[in-house]
Amino acid sequence: MSPSRNELRMVNANRHAVPEVTNSSSPGDRPWHVLVVDDDEVVHSSTEIALAHVGVEGRQLQISHAYSAREALEMVERHPELAVAVVDVVMETPDAGLRLVQEIRQMPGRAALRLILRTGQPGYAPELETIQHYDINDYWSKLEQSRTKLLVGLTTAIRSFCQFASIEAQRDALARLNEQLQA
Repeated sequence: MSPSRNELRMVNANRHAVPEVTNSSSPGDRPWHVLVVDDDEVVHSSTEIALAHVGVEGRQLQISHAYSAREALEMVERHPELAVAVVDVVMETPDAGLRLVQEIRQMPGRAALRLILRTGQPGYAPELETIQHYDINDYWSKLEQSRTKLLVGLTTAIRSFCQFASIEAQRDALARLNEQLQA
């Protein structure tokens, strides 16, 4: 009998603390929201274990889980604070993850969300072809994935998210200022 999702998440409670990757934000900030999209429970639990007690840019990580492209799309719609989504390519269909990233990129207000494809079957989405044809921010092979690569990838994705969000906020402020000047 396999453990339930809740039981697998409880494994993290006894892990040792890991130092933060960097510390440039105030510790009271909300955690970075990361969505893991995969139909394999083992991927979810191993990602939780690898990221337990880890911070990025001075903030903890909040990991949410989706087990299908449809469930992931609902999460993205409900959670505008999502910074990163790590998406499996092959789920319900061989291209479910690819179609999901296309749908997310078409959603208004979601341009800052960093999208990372992670696959255990690179033949379905060859790396170079995929990165050229889809608006993704990184491509990971599950076979080459390590805790260090996961942390490095999330750190760079979160930094990119911050930069993109800052540019969007500045653009919006300039647009408001322009409107005020024209009134």
